[in-house]
Amino acid sequence: MAKARDSFELAADSSDYLRLAMAAEDPRRAAALARQGLERAEEATSRGEEDDPESRLLLLRELFKAQLRANRPRSAHAIAKKMTRVGALAEVANADLGRACSALGWFEHAARAYRLAARFAPANRRATHWAASAMALFHGGHSDESLAALERALRWSTQTRPLHRAQVALVELTRGVAVPDLAAIIADLDASRAAEGYGRYVLGSIAMLQGDRARGESLLKEFIARNASDPMRAATLAGELSRARSALRGQTQRDG
Repeated sequence: MAKARDSFELAADSSDYLRLAMAAEDPRRAAALARQGLERAEEATSRGEEDDPESRLLLLRELFKAQLRANRPRSAHAIAKKMTRVGALAEVANADLGRACSALGWFEHAARAYRLAARFAPANRRATHWAASAMALFHGGHSDESLAALERALRWSTQTRPLHRAQVALVELTRGVAVPDLAAIIADLDASRAAEGYGRYVLGSIAMLQGDRARGESLLKEFIARNASDPMRAATLAGELSRARSALRGQTQRDG
């Protein structure tokens, strides 16, 4: 067994380590494999072989994910910063930097990272990054800037407009502004595919603000159950999860 492992290590290149890191279930094992892959890539470059920045970026990303899985957001943030300097897959690198910043509660930094991700993304993914930037600004207390970013999301969106319109409504309601067409906005989101995912958070938050406790609690609890246990989703949605838990705690206190 040891001989087989030794022969693999002699023959393997960085792509082999990347494949193994991606398949590893243990975050420590994934991190170790990613580091070995990066070392192998550096060795290859030092021998004059052509550099493969995309492979290096993906190996760093496996290390980034392993740090999130191990609940080390500061280490994940440091790795994401390195990812943005590789010069490949800039959309991916900046989106992951936004995740790490969100996990740390650095929402203004997260918003900037998501804006950069939108700049490098193809048209069909720009709305997603602009919406992520908008919600990071919202969590950071910058409602006007959040609404401006949501306008960008609406401009680029094709299938997700009901979600972004509901996000606009949520920002407005949170700061005490009435939304005249709120019932239609809620109905449109309820009827869309987004209602089954992130829409649970938006619809639940709006319901709580409207005083519909039963619906709000049900939706927010479902949102938390779906996302809190997954490290990547939990980092991406750190602000939403925090607000959902706070809303449920506040409701419980009022009910008690």
